[in-house]
Amino acid sequence: MMINSLIVALVFGSAAYLVLELAKSMCEKIVPYADGPKLGNPPVAVLIGAMACVGFGLANRGASIPVLGFELPLCAALVACWYCDVKVGILPDVFTLWPLGFYVLLAVFSNVAPWNNASHYSTVISTVVAILVVALPFAVLAKITKGRGMGWGDVKLAALGGAILGMMPAVAAFATASFVAVVVALIRGKKTELIAFGPYLVGGIGFFMIFGLGMNP
Repeated sequence: MMINSLIVALVFGSAAYLVLELAKSMCEKIVPYADGPKLGNPPVAVLIGAMACVGFGLANRGASIPVLGFELPLCAALVACWYCDVKVGILPDVFTLWPLGFYVLLAVFSNVAPWNNASHYSTVISTVVAILVVALPFAVLAKITKGRGMGWGDVKLAALGGAILGMMPAVAAFATASFVAVVVALIRGKKTELIAFGPYLVGGIGFFMIFGLGMNP
């Protein structure tokens, strides 16, 4: 079991490295907003290690190969979101909307006739509800702040988190992420400075994934 978990961790870590190279290439072509959050250098090694930990946690809980294959691209997208938000202050749709669409389509078509399977049908409905409920508060904030205080990329990332974790775990994860962001801002004494919120959202999702709190496999 331990050997299998380590192998999965290695695969997830390798995938993180590859997607970060892709994210780096994309960021070189993106012009950051002049009034966007303060930019920085993403912790590449930490991100690779974190994704390896997610893979280890999933395998250690006995996740099947199909489930691991399902979660791998989603985790890779989250890592890329962290990188891009810190590097250029923007979350590309390819790392938010595309994985979200992949998740929803796979949930819908994982059964040839889902309307004949009450359990499957309920899962699809609950996933859609989770996406809408979790993303709505972020969308309201993005609308109020005109996409600057809270970006629309964050809305899409929150929707992805709702799909991955489920409604209540995602709410808990994002509430925790918001609390941590506020505490960090207070400690740094920069309460009015815009921050890249994506890494906090990704951290919340990743934490819940590592420890199996929620998730819609």
